[in-house]
Amino acid sequence: MTPGPGKTKWNVPASEIARNTNNPIRNIVENLRLDPNPDKPLIALSIASLVQSQTQFLDSLTDTITDIVSRQNSLIQSQTQFLNSLTGTITDTVLQQPHWYNHRHSSSTASLIQSQTQFLKSLNDTITDMFGNLLPSPEVLDAVRESLGSLRYNGYAPSVGYIEAREAVARYSSSVDVTVDPKDVLLCSGCSGALDLCITALANPGQNILVPRPGFSIYRTLAEGLGIKVKSYNLKPERGWMVDLDHLEEQCDEKTAAIIINNPSNPCGSVFSREHLFDILEVARRNFLPIIADEIYEHMVFPGKEFHSLGSLSLEVPVLSCSGLTKRLVFNSFNVITDHDRQEVSPQLFLIPGWRMGWIIIHDRNGVFDQEVRKGLQRLSQRIIGSNTLVQGALPAILKNTPQEFYYNTLCILQNNALVAFEMLKNIEGLRPVMPEGAMYIMVGISMEHFPEFSSELHFLEQMVTEESVFCLPGQLANTPVMLSQTTEDGEIECFDYPGYMRLVLSVPEEQLREACHRIANYCARHFTINSISSYLVQHKHSLP
Repeated sequence: MTPGPGKTKWNVPASEIARNTNNPIRNIVENLRLDPNPDKPLIALSIASLVQSQTQFLDSLTDTITDIVSRQNSLIQSQTQFLNSLTGTITDTVLQQPHWYNHRHSSSTASLIQSQTQFLKSLNDTITDMFGNLLPSPEVLDAVRESLGSLRYNGYAPSVGYIEAREAVARYSSSVDVTVDPKDVLLCSGCSGALDLCITALANPGQNILVPRPGFSIYRTLAEGLGIKVKSYNLKPERGWMVDLDHLEEQCDEKTAAIIINNPSNPCGSVFSREHLFDILEVARRNFLPIIADEIYEHMVFPGKEFHSLGSLSLEVPVLSCSGLTKRLVFNSFNVITDHDRQEVSPQLFLIPGWRMGWIIIHDRNGVFDQEVRKGLQRLSQRIIGSNTLVQGALPAILKNTPQEFYYNTLCILQNNALVAFEMLKNIEGLRPVMPEGAMYIMVGISMEHFPEFSSELHFLEQMVTEESVFCLPGQLANTPVMLSQTTEDGEIECFDYPGYMRLVLSVPEEQLREACHRIANYCARHFTINSISSYLVQHKHSLP
């Protein structure tokens, strides 16, 4: 047979969507070639406690894989016994012998659940050994074990999620300001999956969405692959990273499809006040623009601050609120502990990003979304035929049963680490940390004019890995051979779209964080010089933000 018209050899290009889709943070962490100091263990402050060296990961995995396979084989054997027992159960039921039915069914089910529990425990032990910090509570793990052992959640669910799971999210997300209806809840594959559905449902190729600067790169990753343009509005570091409202309004045009608001912020750790959120809603109202609210760090706030959901405050602007189990921490009250007094706290936290359970809550008091967007979200959810059903089965118990002490202890770790990092870094010449108010991150300004030997923040941070084995993410990268395909029109690689800063993760153990800050101080002391800003800008042709 002859080849098709015009074809003489294999040529299968990637689609435009594939070519235009990039996640710079993941590509940096997974592909950047680092050369850490062999005399100092690497401290990775790049991605929230989930990144270690590949060698450590593989070593830990190799040590346990034989045991896990063995337990999985035992699980399969137990499942076979269960099925054999089920056959006998059917026979006994026909013969009306309930005593034998109950004995066989309960015995096999108990054996199955025990094997599943052992298998999951071995996986949890592996994760503990590898990452060792901020683990989920036992109640969260028990809920999934029960879901798995029930055998009720092995099939497909409705694409928007089981009704009992959506009811649990609705109860959990209701407040004095708003009562959430289960019909307004869609379960998704993580919060990033929720954001993907929202962006895809609201924007067409050639339109634009407005995103914060600095901001998380996932918005650009999701939008640009679909041919949706991204425009940035500024946040103000001198005002705790509040939105520059004038700049936000300037960015709105006839092709703007939606505004993304990230509160609490990744990477800034800022938490917006109720008054500031009303100001943001007013800008959206004047321009008739819906809001996508990325609230995955919902209520993960430090003392003195309070979280308010945009959707609960909006009377006119339709809002799609995105959240999930990943990093959820809620405090209805929080008080400082002294030797004589400990007041009650009531937060809620889940540290399980790999379980991929997120959701969208539709806040639309005036029915703006009723004609098309609601149906569009449901249709888009059918592309992956729903989120993880085992976690859906566990969701009501997860949201209800996790004890208060677990939440309190975890927030104390994050708040203490934020204070430790800020106090240590603010005394280092050439660095300008901004104290966070929540979430898991701190942004640190780098006065590059005082480090003239480095051509960029990336160069500065790469050398810090080489000398001190501390790895942080830069706010924006200059062109490098590693990721040329991810550059913007200005020749920069987007991380958080903010040059002159680096982001540190606060979820590592305090001892590691202190050691990292000591190393950063030593590194800066070796390289800091008194140099004029003008000579630095001339030498490197940079502009300050």
